[in-house]
Amino acid sequence: MRGTPPKPTTPPKPTAPPKPNFDKNCSDYPSQAAAQADFDKYYPWYGDVFGLDRDKDGIACESN
Repeated sequence: MRGTPPKPTTPPKPTAPPKPNFDKNCSDYPSQAAAQADFDKYYPWYGDVFGLDRDKDGIACESN
């Protein structure tokens, strides 16, 4: 006798980080990679909260 197959499990959805209650700009970061990490942390939930991506291409604090 066969049992019912197990239901596939789905990984839990990531939860949003707390919305920052401070402001930063590109000069506050030691590197572009550090700015990008913050941008990526908050972007999916709150948009570009610090205004780090002026040209809206997904790359924070890039040189012009």
